[in-house]
Amino acid sequence: MPFVENAGVQINYEAIGDGPPLVLHHGFTRSLQDWHDFGYVTALADDFQLILLDARGHGASDKPHDPAAYALELRVGDVTAILDELGLAQVNYLGYSMGGRVGFALAHFAPERLSSLVIGAATPLDTGFGPFHGIDGGDGEAFIAALEAVLEEKLPPEVRAVMLQNDTRALTAVMQAPMSDLSAVLDHIAVPALFYVGEEDARLKPLRDCAQRAGAEFVSLPGLNHGQGFMQSGPALAGTRDFLRSTANRSAI
Repeated sequence: MPFVENAGVQINYEAIGDGPPLVLHHGFTRSLQDWHDFGYVTALADDFQLILLDARGHGASDKPHDPAAYALELRVGDVTAILDELGLAQVNYLGYSMGGRVGFALAHFAPERLSSLVIGAATPLDTGFGPFHGIDGGDGEAFIAALEAVLEEKLPPEVRAVMLQNDTRALTAVMQAPMSDLSAVLDHIAVPALFYVGEEDARLKPLRDCAQRAGAEFVSLPGLNHGQGFMQSGPALAGTRDFLRSTANRSAI
Protein backbone atom coordinates (compact mmCIF):
# COMPACT_ATOMS: atom_id res chain seq x y z
CA MET A 1 0.00 0.00 0.00
CA PRO A 2 1.21 3.56 -0.63
CA PHE A 3 2.38 6.04 1.98
CA VAL A 4 2.46 9.82 2.24
CA GLU A 5 4.64 11.84 4.59
CA ASN A 6 3.35 14.62 6.79
CA ALA A 7 5.60 16.40 9.29
CA GLY A 8 8.06 13.51 9.20
CA VAL A 9 5.45 10.81 9.83
CA GLN A 10 4.63 8.17 7.21
CA ILE A 11 0.89 7.57 6.75
CA ASN A 12 -0.36 4.39 5.13
CA TYR A 13 -3.43 4.65 2.93
CA GLU A 14 -5.44 2.76 0.34
CA ALA A 15 -7.60 4.04 -2.52
CA ILE A 16 -10.22 1.69 -3.94
CA GLY A 17 -12.42 2.04 -7.02
CA ASP A 18 -13.94 4.98 -8.83
CA GLY A 19 -16.71 7.47 -8.21
CA PRO A 20 -17.21 10.34 -5.78
CA PRO A 21 -14.36 10.20 -3.25
CA LEU A 22 -15.23 9.11 0.30
CA VAL A 23 -12.65 9.13 3.10
CA LEU A 24 -13.18 6.48 5.79
CA HIS A 25 -11.30 7.31 9.02
CA HIS A 26 -11.30 4.65 11.73
CA GLY A 27 -11.43 5.11 15.48
CA PHE A 28 -8.93 4.70 18.28
CA THR A 29 -7.01 1.36 18.32
CA ARG A 30 -8.44 0.42 14.91
CA SER A 31 -6.97 0.37 11.39
CA LEU A 32 -8.01 0.70 7.76
CA GLN A 33 -8.32 -3.09 7.57
CA ASP A 34 -11.38 -2.94 9.81
CA TRP A 35 -13.38 -1.20 7.06
CA HIS A 36 -12.77 -4.34 5.01
CA ASP A 37 -13.36 -6.81 7.83
CA PHE A 38 -16.64 -5.28 9.02
CA GLY A 39 -18.17 -5.05 5.54
CA TYR A 40 -18.00 -1.33 4.77
CA VAL A 41 -15.79 -1.66 1.71
CA THR A 42 -17.99 -4.29 0.09
CA ALA A 43 -21.11 -2.22 0.81
CA LEU A 44 -19.73 1.11 -0.45
CA ALA A 45 -17.19 0.34 -3.18
CA ASP A 46 -19.74 0.29 -6.01
CA ASP A 47 -20.82 3.86 -5.24
CA PHE A 48 -17.59 5.63 -4.21
CA GLN A 49 -13.88 5.86 -4.59
CA LEU A 50 -12.97 4.80 -1.06
CA ILE A 51 -9.93 6.35 0.60
CA LEU A 52 -8.88 4.53 3.75
CA LEU A 53 -5.98 5.42 6.01
CA ASP A 54 -4.16 4.12 9.03
CA ALA A 55 -4.16 7.06 11.43
CA ARG A 56 -0.76 7.97 12.84
CA GLY A 57 -0.07 5.64 15.78
CA HIS A 58 -2.16 2.89 14.17
CA GLY A 59 -1.88 0.08 11.64
CA ALA A 60 1.05 0.35 9.24
CA SER A 61 1.55 4.10 9.76
CA ASP A 62 4.38 5.48 11.90
CA LYS A 63 3.84 5.38 15.65
CA PRO A 64 5.55 8.26 17.51
CA HIS A 65 5.55 8.07 21.31
CA ASP A 66 5.42 11.85 21.77
CA PRO A 67 1.92 13.21 22.50
CA ALA A 68 2.79 16.40 20.59
CA ALA A 69 2.93 14.31 17.40
CA TYR A 70 -0.83 13.75 17.65
CA ALA A 71 -2.08 17.33 17.67
CA LEU A 72 -5.29 17.64 15.69
CA GLU A 73 -3.70 19.99 13.16
CA LEU A 74 -1.19 17.25 12.32
CA ARG A 75 -3.90 14.61 12.00
CA VAL A 76 -5.85 16.90 9.68
CA GLY A 77 -2.62 17.32 7.72
CA ASP A 78 -2.36 13.55 7.34
CA VAL A 79 -5.75 13.48 5.62
CA THR A 80 -5.09 16.47 3.38
CA ALA A 81 -1.66 15.09 2.40
CA ILE A 82 -3.41 11.98 1.07
CA LEU A 83 -5.96 14.10 -0.79
CA ASP A 84 -3.15 16.16 -2.33
CA GLU A 85 -1.34 12.98 -3.37
CA LEU A 86 -4.51 11.75 -5.10
CA GLY A 87 -5.27 15.15 -6.65
CA LEU A 88 -8.59 15.53 -4.82
CA ALA A 89 -9.79 19.02 -3.97
CA GLN A 90 -12.87 17.91 -2.00
CA VAL A 91 -14.17 14.67 -0.52
CA ASN A 92 -17.05 13.19 1.36
CA TYR A 93 -15.90 12.14 4.81
CA LEU A 94 -17.04 9.47 7.27
CA GLY A 95 -15.18 9.20 10.56
CA TYR A 96 -16.02 7.07 13.55
CA SER A 97 -15.08 7.93 17.15
CA MET A 98 -11.51 9.29 16.92
CA GLY A 99 -12.07 9.54 13.17
CA GLY A 100 -15.15 11.64 13.91
CA ARG A 101 -13.06 13.98 16.05
CA VAL A 102 -10.68 14.35 13.10
CA GLY A 103 -13.72 15.09 10.94
CA PHE A 104 -14.71 17.98 13.18
CA ALA A 105 -11.10 19.18 13.04
CA LEU A 106 -11.19 19.05 9.22
CA ALA A 107 -14.34 21.15 9.28
CA HIS A 108 -12.45 23.63 11.47
CA PHE A 109 -8.96 23.69 9.92
CA ALA A 110 -9.67 22.71 6.28
CA PRO A 111 -13.39 23.17 5.54
CA GLU A 112 -12.69 23.76 1.86
CA ARG A 113 -11.70 20.07 1.50
CA LEU A 114 -15.14 18.74 2.52
CA SER A 115 -18.21 18.21 0.36
CA SER A 116 -20.12 16.31 3.07
CA LEU A 117 -19.47 15.18 6.63
CA VAL A 118 -20.64 12.05 8.47
CA ILE A 119 -19.63 11.73 12.12
CA GLY A 120 -20.08 8.53 14.08
CA ALA A 121 -20.07 8.55 17.90
CA ALA A 122 -17.85 11.58 18.46
CA THR A 123 -18.32 15.18 19.57
CA PRO A 124 -16.05 18.23 19.28
CA LEU A 125 -16.42 18.94 23.00
CA ASP A 126 -13.68 16.83 24.57
CA THR A 127 -10.61 18.67 25.83
CA GLY A 128 -8.70 15.65 27.15
CA PHE A 129 -8.92 12.07 28.33
CA GLY A 130 -8.06 12.15 32.02
CA PRO A 131 -7.86 8.38 32.60
CA PHE A 132 -4.77 8.26 30.37
CA HIS A 133 -2.86 10.84 32.39
CA GLY A 134 -0.07 9.34 34.46
CA ILE A 135 0.37 6.11 32.47
CA ASP A 136 2.91 5.39 29.74
CA GLY A 137 1.17 2.56 27.91
CA GLY A 138 3.66 -0.06 28.99
CA ASP A 139 1.14 -1.84 31.21
CA GLY A 140 -1.54 -3.39 29.02
CA GLU A 141 -4.07 -3.78 31.82
CA ALA A 142 -3.69 -0.15 32.86
CA PHE A 143 -4.17 0.85 29.22
CA ILE A 144 -7.38 -1.18 28.93
CA ALA A 145 -8.70 0.19 32.23
CA ALA A 146 -8.11 3.76 31.03
CA LEU A 147 -9.80 3.05 27.71
CA GLU A 148 -12.84 1.50 29.39
CA ALA A 149 -13.11 4.56 31.63
CA VAL A 150 -13.11 6.85 28.58
CA LEU A 151 -15.66 4.72 26.71
CA GLU A 152 -17.81 4.20 29.82
CA GLU A 153 -18.28 0.55 28.84
CA LYS A 154 -16.52 -2.77 29.30
CA LEU A 155 -14.64 -4.33 26.41
CA PRO A 156 -15.31 -7.97 25.46
CA PRO A 157 -12.29 -10.26 25.93
CA GLU A 158 -11.81 -10.73 22.19
CA VAL A 159 -11.73 -6.96 21.65
CA ARG A 160 -9.28 -6.49 24.52
CA ALA A 161 -6.96 -9.05 22.95
CA VAL A 162 -6.99 -7.29 19.58
CA MET A 163 -6.33 -3.89 21.14
CA LEU A 164 -3.36 -5.18 23.11
CA GLN A 165 -1.69 -6.24 19.85
CA ASN A 166 -1.18 -2.52 19.10
CA ASP A 167 1.71 -0.32 20.19
CA THR A 168 0.01 0.78 23.41
CA ARG A 169 2.73 3.34 24.16
CA ALA A 170 1.92 5.12 20.90
CA LEU A 171 -1.81 4.83 21.55
CA THR A 172 -1.38 6.29 25.02
CA ALA A 173 0.46 9.22 23.44
CA VAL A 174 -2.56 9.69 21.13
CA MET A 175 -4.81 10.06 24.17
CA GLN A 176 -2.39 12.41 25.91
CA ALA A 177 -2.14 14.78 22.92
CA PRO A 178 -3.05 18.43 23.44
CA MET A 179 -6.73 19.03 22.71
CA SER A 180 -8.99 22.03 22.53
CA ASP A 181 -12.74 22.51 22.52
CA LEU A 182 -13.81 22.61 18.87
CA SER A 183 -17.50 23.13 19.60
CA ALA A 184 -17.55 26.47 17.75
CA VAL A 185 -17.25 24.50 14.51
CA LEU A 186 -20.84 23.36 15.01
CA ASP A 187 -21.99 26.88 14.12
CA HIS A 188 -20.02 26.95 10.87
CA ILE A 189 -20.43 23.55 9.14
CA ALA A 190 -21.41 24.62 5.64
CA VAL A 191 -21.75 21.19 3.98
CA PRO A 192 -24.44 18.51 4.37
CA ALA A 193 -23.79 16.69 7.64
CA LEU A 194 -25.11 13.64 9.46
CA PHE A 195 -24.20 12.48 12.95
CA TYR A 196 -24.97 8.96 14.20
CA VAL A 197 -24.45 6.99 17.40
CA GLY A 198 -25.59 3.83 19.17
CA GLU A 199 -28.42 4.28 21.65
CA GLU A 200 -26.36 2.47 24.33
CA ASP A 201 -23.40 4.78 23.77
CA ALA A 202 -22.71 7.42 26.44
CA ARG A 203 -22.34 9.94 23.59
CA LEU A 204 -25.99 9.66 22.54
CA LYS A 205 -27.35 12.84 24.14
CA PRO A 206 -24.25 15.02 23.59
CA LEU A 207 -24.13 14.09 19.92
CA ARG A 208 -27.85 14.63 19.45
CA ASP A 209 -27.39 18.10 20.94
CA CYS A 210 -24.44 18.72 18.62
CA ALA A 211 -26.51 17.70 15.60
CA GLN A 212 -29.28 20.09 16.58
CA ARG A 213 -26.82 22.95 16.98
CA ALA A 214 -25.10 22.20 13.67
CA GLY A 215 -28.33 21.68 11.73
CA ALA A 216 -27.13 18.16 10.90
CA GLU A 217 -29.24 15.08 10.36
CA PHE A 218 -29.16 12.69 13.32
CA VAL A 219 -29.50 8.91 13.42
CA SER A 220 -29.49 6.69 16.52
CA LEU A 221 -28.76 2.97 16.30
CA PRO A 222 -31.01 0.93 18.63
CA GLY A 223 -29.33 -1.44 21.05
CA LEU A 224 -25.73 -0.64 20.08
CA ASN A 225 -22.92 0.61 22.31
CA HIS A 226 -19.80 2.47 21.18
CA GLY A 227 -17.85 -0.48 19.83
CA GLN A 228 -20.86 -2.12 18.22
CA GLY A 229 -21.75 1.11 16.43
CA PHE A 230 -18.62 0.56 14.34
CA MET A 231 -18.28 -3.21 14.22
CA GLN A 232 -21.89 -3.76 13.11
CA SER A 233 -21.80 -2.10 9.72
CA GLY A 234 -25.33 -3.13 8.78
CA PRO A 235 -27.11 -0.77 11.20
CA ALA A 236 -24.48 1.94 10.70
CA LEU A 237 -24.86 1.89 6.91
CA ALA A 238 -28.63 1.63 7.08
CA GLY A 239 -28.58 5.08 8.65
CA THR A 240 -25.83 6.64 6.55
CA ARG A 241 -25.59 5.11 3.07
CA ASP A 242 -28.56 6.93 1.52
CA PHE A 243 -27.27 10.21 2.94
CA LEU A 244 -23.82 9.60 1.49
CA ARG A 245 -25.24 8.67 -1.91
CA SER A 246 -27.47 11.75 -2.04
CA THR A 247 -24.76 14.19 -0.98
CA ALA A 248 -22.22 12.62 -3.33
CA ASN A 249 -24.67 12.96 -6.22
CA ARG A 250 -25.31 16.61 -5.36
CA SER A 251 -21.60 17.39 -5.21
CA ALA A 252 -21.10 15.80 -8.64
CA ILE A 253 -23.67 18.07 -10.32
